[in-house]
Amino acid sequence: MNKHTIITSKINALIGIVLCLVLIIETIPYSVIKAAETTEVIEGTTNYIGDVNVDDSVTPKDMSTENLTSANEIKKGDIIIFGSYEQDNDSTNGFEAIEWIVLSVEDNKALLLSKYGLEQKSYHDYSDLSKKYADGQVITDWSDVKITWEECNLRYWLNKDFYDIAFSKNEKACIIETDIINNNNTYYDTEGGKITRDRIFLPSLEEMTNNNYSFDSDIYKQDINRRCKATEYAKAHGVWTIDKTYKDDQWKEYVTLDGDIPCYYWLRSPGKDAYKAASISAEGECQIDGADVYNTYRAVRPALYVDLAKMQSPKPSCLTNTEKGDVVIFGSYEQDNNYSNGGEPIEWLVLSVEQDKALLLSKYALEYKEYNTLDDLMKRFPNEDGTNIDFSSMYITWEKSTLRDWLNADFYNNAFSENEKTKIIKTLISDDNQLNVSDNNSDFVFLLSIKDILNTDYGFSDDRFEKDFARLCVPTIYTKEQGVKLNDKFINSDGELTCLWTLSTVNSSVYSTFSYKTYGIHYQGYVDSELVCYDKNAIRPAIWIDISTFQIIHGDVNDDGELNAKDVTQLRRYLAGGWNVEINKDNSDVNSDGELNAKDVTILRRFLAGGWGVIL
Repeated sequence: MNKHTIITSKINALIGIVLCLVLIIETIPYSVIKAAETTEVIEGTTNYIGDVNVDDSVTPKDMSTENLTSANEIKKGDIIIFGSYEQDNDSTNGFEAIEWIVLSVEDNKALLLSKYGLEQKSYHDYSDLSKKYADGQVITDWSDVKITWEECNLRYWLNKDFYDIAFSKNEKACIIETDIINNNNTYYDTEGGKITRDRIFLPSLEEMTNNNYSFDSDIYKQDINRRCKATEYAKAHGVWTIDKTYKDDQWKEYVTLDGDIPCYYWLRSPGKDAYKAASISAEGECQIDGADVYNTYRAVRPALYVDLAKMQSPKPSCLTNTEKGDVVIFGSYEQDNNYSNGGEPIEWLVLSVEQDKALLLSKYALEYKEYNTLDDLMKRFPNEDGTNIDFSSMYITWEKSTLRDWLNADFYNNAFSENEKTKIIKTLISDDNQLNVSDNNSDFVFLLSIKDILNTDYGFSDDRFEKDFARLCVPTIYTKEQGVKLNDKFINSDGELTCLWTLSTVNSSVYSTFSYKTYGIHYQGYVDSELVCYDKNAIRPAIWIDISTFQIIHGDVNDDGELNAKDVTQLRRYLAGGWNVEINKDNSDVNSDGELNAKDVTILRRFLAGGWGVIL
């Protein structure tokens, strides 16, 4: 069936509607457009955002609850929605959903390539090359300059900044970290570098000439399937498009499958020289000579592998189903150092689940504070003339510490709502000093002790001297701004700088000359016994949660234990300012961004329709 036939049939079906032709043209499935313009068809259809009744159009019919049906099984050539990123260059309306072309599906694993060029980036920064090869000066001799995919800045940006920005926690869980083969450029024998292990990567020359992915094997073919449109955001940042190359309307010979203006974009493969990287031209040719890696006119078109089993069986976030090792959201606290947008949701590592309760440790260092303030120590242990601290008589305990008071008052009240407070268990905390100096204490919020941090059941090494990655911690942006100590020599597995953080245990007895020191975790992950109590260090709160009474089911707006169209209706009424409309706000924040708005309605509707990649 060709494009004309489809248009004709739809016009007949909608006769009498003046604007029907415009609507039909806008909603022709992606595969039909391809069939009309090229014989090299990628099978599949577009899953339109909001197309609840799966009729390839978004109309008022989609609001009908009877049309909340499951989407078809994902297959090669489909275009699916997964993640979000700025694309329309209007930051006031938030990010837009990312569209991905499914290049292959095999054994519950799919290879996705972004439909559009999402960013403008150089393959590698010139300033970095200048520092490395010319002592910060202009590079005049390029013979020794060498950059592979393994070493390039773009790879780091994709797997850190883009990965963190574009995907939610649940979406990240669907992305497969994959061994990426980086072949040499066979036309010039330029070295491709080592095999890398990446979550996000760029396509290679081999992949963009793979018939199985519906690309032409001829590198010189101006392949329409290789052409790619840049987003408005990418163009605004400098991506070069074909209309800037040709005079008048000559560029119209090289439009994309959707009739859009194509752009140039990077591949991860090396170019002719070691300081060049291959790319795809706006016409759709493989540029095997490549461009200088510091070129700033090319777009970034990410690729990734996803686990379809995880995408096809999304589960609501629910603390009653939490397991050891999970990361859960509970409470909020200032973290991005932007007070105007309120506190950010706190992420917690689940260290233990025991019947109806769970032990949570903040994933990040949330504050920068003393174990005991100097003012407090001056009041409690003054010298004879009251001008200083009498260190000979001073001893500290968790029970009397100002940090304990702060955690159970200021932090407790600021971080948790009244409803959330009812879920926190007040727990008897043992101050496991060497000689058990203090009495036992009951706290809502506390710090881990040395006994906890050596507990293998919590996922830590039982060797206090081991450089344990599980004990490493990074601070929030807010904590960094408070002055938390960092050391550029020590990073975690994600390449982030780690910090020194405090434990509750005191390193002393009453009679010890070290009675003003506490235990903590060093930047490298071993137990440090030399933290001075009145010096500031990073703070990682811990809490016990009653999971039998605490339950967040993202999307269960009306709190009836089910996800259905009633939740969509209730949330829309609430956002419209409906009188006396009650909702569970925690459940309603579907995308966990700390706000309730139309985005939550859209995501919930897509989820109920069975949209691929939509995870609550």
